[in-house]
Amino acid sequence: MVWQLSNQSKGDNATSSSCEMDIPEDIICVDCGEKAYRLTPEPEFGWETGDFVAYRCRGCQDRWDLVVEDPNHSCGGPDRPAWADEARRILEERRQEGS
Repeated sequence: MVWQLSNQSKGDNATSSSCEMDIPEDIICVDCGEKAYRLTPEPEFGWETGDFVAYRCRGCQDRWDLVVEDPNHSCGGPDRPAWADEARRILEERRQEGS
């Protein structure tokens, strides 16, 4: 299963044009509530939208593969809706077709 991982630009300046992203070293496992630690090393030139980040839970040993996603961050490339927004749009279209 792949989940999206939102990120924030490094630094306190909200208007910074830097494309550096701060990806956490650990997250909370949604299955057991324990910490899951990052397995994926930071890329040489930093994280980019679309990168995969793997985490391993210390409690249940589940692996979480997350996709770096930040719809508010623009480092070039086309704007695209989040996967959940796209799923909602498809479901709404199917509901309308069925009516």
